[in-house]
Amino acid sequence: MGKKIFKTSITRCLIVLLFIALFWMALTGCLPRKEKKEVEEKKKEVKVTEEEEKEREEEKPKTMMITLYFGDEQAEYLLPEKREIPKTEAIARAAIEELIKGPKESGHFPTIPEGTRLLGIRIEDGIAHVDFSEELVERHPGGSAGETMTIYSIVSTLAEFPSIQRVKFLVEGKEIETLAGHMDLTEPIAPDPDLIRR
Repeated sequence: MGKKIFKTSITRCLIVLLFIALFWMALTGCLPRKEKKEVEEKKKEVKVTEEEEKEREEEKPKTMMITLYFGDEQAEYLLPEKREIPKTEAIARAAIEELIKGPKESGHFPTIPEGTRLLGIRIEDGIAHVDFSEELVERHPGGSAGETMTIYSIVSTLAEFPSIQRVKFLVEGKEIETLAGHMDLTEPIAPDPDLIRR
C-alpha cells in the first residue's frame, strides 16, 4: 500500500514538473531554432519597411511652387512672379489668396483691391467659378487699364493649372456684369497671352 502511494506521488510530481517545464518554455519563447530564426527575420523586415516608409515621408516636398501674375508700373502688362507656398490640395484657392496678398518682387504692383477676400472657388468643366467679397468692386480704383489688370491677373494665375481654362467671376455669391464698367463679365474669361511680359 505504501509503495503504491509513493509511486502515485512520484507520478504526480513528474506531471507537475512537466507542466512547469512546458509553461516555462512557452513563457520564455522557447521555440525550435528554425521557427525562432524566421520570427526574428520577419521582425527585422517589418522594422526595415517601417523605417523606409518614414524616410519616404520625410523626403516628400513640404512646399510647392506657383506662378502669380501682377501688374507692371504702367498697368499695361502682367508680370509673372514665382512663389513657394506650403503644399496643399486646394492649390487654386491658395494661389488666389497669395495673389490677394500682393507682390513681393520689386517692380510688380498689386491688382486686387486691399481688403478683398476670397469667399469660395469651384472648378467645373474647365471653368473656375471664383467668388470674391464686395471689396473687389467697391474698392476698385476703376479705369479700363486697372480693370484689365485685375481681371487678367486672376485669370492668368488660375490658368496656370491644367484643370482651368476660363474663369467666371462672382461677388458675394452673385454673378456680375462688369467690375468697373469696361469689361463684360457675364461669360467666363479666357487668358490673354498678349498681356503677359515674360
